[in-house]
Amino acid sequence: MEQLCSPARTLSSQRISGSVAALCRYSLSSIVARGLLLLAGVVGIVAALPRDGKPRKAIAILLALAPVGLIVLGLFTLESPAVHLSCAMLVLAPPADSFLTTGM
Repeated sequence: MEQLCSPARTLSSQRISGSVAALCRYSLSSIVARGLLLLAGVVGIVAALPRDGKPRKAIAILLALAPVGLIVLGLFTLESPAVHLSCAMLVLAPPADSFLTTGM
């Protein structure tokens, strides 16, 4: 029971967040599930767009960046910080541009 989420996080070494380590796998799987649900929403939004005029493929890619970032963010913990933090940037940065592009 000592190594629930990652080798660096154990219940005895994490005094403040020791109870959080027991729930780590559930929180990571909920992040992946949230990304899958958002991706399903993106598919619905792109399907509802009119066929003429707007570049549907570009809009789909821009809107799918955040859900894909969430899915990968849930798969990689802070044990691999480069992947984790770059996926966090995928979640935080593109939605403003993609909603602006979709709205125009």
